[in-house]
Amino acid sequence: MSDNRETPARATVACLYKWPFGIDRNRCAYCGVQADTIDHVPPIEIAYCYGPSNFTSFEYWPACKQCNCVLGAKDLRTLAARKKEIARYLRRKYWKLLKMPYWTDEEIDDLGYNLRSGLNEAQIVKRFIEQRIRYATSE
Repeated sequence: MSDNRETPARATVACLYKWPFGIDRNRCAYCGVQADTIDHVPPIEIAYCYGPSNFTSFEYWPACKQCNCVLGAKDLRTLAARKKEIARYLRRKYWKLLKMPYWTDEEIDDLGYNLRSGLNEAQIVKRFIEQRIRYATSE
């Protein structure tokens, strides 16, 4: 079990992190939604365990809470590797929704109110997840 207390050694590692130049700090670097947390690349725990001399850079990246929680202390050291992991996670978590076909307005109009409302909401969520996956798979 990991000891999460702040120690002088962990604090020293944490001081090495910097923001990359020219990024939008309000947008999740992994999926493109509003960022509300900061991700450390490499994770502080990994940098602390392996030692700072084993890494070429220490960067802060803006992240949404979901992406930051999914990535956690995974030993993924580049932005590209972390984005790939997020795309994989989103595809796996929302696979049923992503398989759902899009319905035409005419098809939806034939449905009852509750089913129509649920289907419209599902299509909105599907588009949102697809947008996040596109962002995560972009360079």
